Formats: sequence, structure tokens, C-alpha cells
Amino acid sequence: MNLVDALKAKYPDSQAWQIGDNADMDNELADLVMKGIKTASCGSLASYLAEKSPPRIGSHNIILDGRDEPVCVIRMTSMRLVRFSDVTEELARKEGEGDLSIKPFLPELAFTLTTWSLSQKNLMSLRSVTGLTMLSAHIKYNSSVAHFLGAITA
Repeated sequence: MNLVDALKAKYPDSQAWQIGDNADMDNELADLVMKGIKTASCGSLASYLAEKSPPRIGSHNIILDGRDEPVCVIRMTSMRLVRFSDVTEELARKEGEGDLSIKPFLPELAFTLTTWSLSQKNLMSLRSVTGLTMLSAHIKYNSSVAHFLGAITA
């Protein structure tokens, strides 16, 4: 049994996934989660609705690094709908990236949402992103899992 399978046995119905869109970003964002800096994530509501088994409040999720290795398990503690134009400084800080402020966060978020939209052949201009409804998910890092992962990998 590999480590992901062992974690899925411990956390039934959990899913394993990376946070980023490339191996370097997967590693960086997983590290921010492990350090307790990244405590929220967001994406388009359309992408959430398109998922076969989207995360839900109370669900456990296995976070993978850029090599598809598990680094921690998170639990979704809350979710809320937020319009792009209503993104707050607090959400930018909880996203945990960059200098934790909203100014550099918004253009990155707009790029991410637009890229997803274009990949789905849903032609959305950058201008229309400001009216987009997003799903903001708040997570809690399960510190007991760090010990579980460490015991298995040590």
C-alpha cells in the first residue's frame, strides 16, 4: 500500500490533488499550507460545479507536492461565494502568497480565473472577471497528519 492509499484508508472519501498548476508551484503552495501561511484557496464557481466530486465542508483532502507525493491532509472548514469585485485584504492574506496583500493578489487571481475559463472554451474577458462569482474555501491543516506522514516516510 502506498502512502496516498494509506491516507485514503485513514480519511475515507478524501481526494488527493496539487494546489498549483505546475510542479514548482505545487511545491511552493504545499509548503505554505504546511507552514500554516496558506489557509484559504479560491477559484471560479464554474470550475467547482464542473468537478465530479468537489470538496465540501468537512471533507479531508490530501495535498500533493510536485512529485505527486503527499505532504499533508487538510480539512475544508468553510466555503462561501464571493464576487471577484468583493475580494478582501483578509482573503488575500489567507491565500498566503506573495506579500500577503491584495494589490499583487488580484491580478494573479484574475489571470488564473481567465486561464481556466479559456481552457474550458468559455470566452470570458478580463473585464468580465470583476463580476465573476468565486468560491472561497477556508481550510484547516491537520497537524496530527504531519506526524502520521513523518512516521511513514521516516
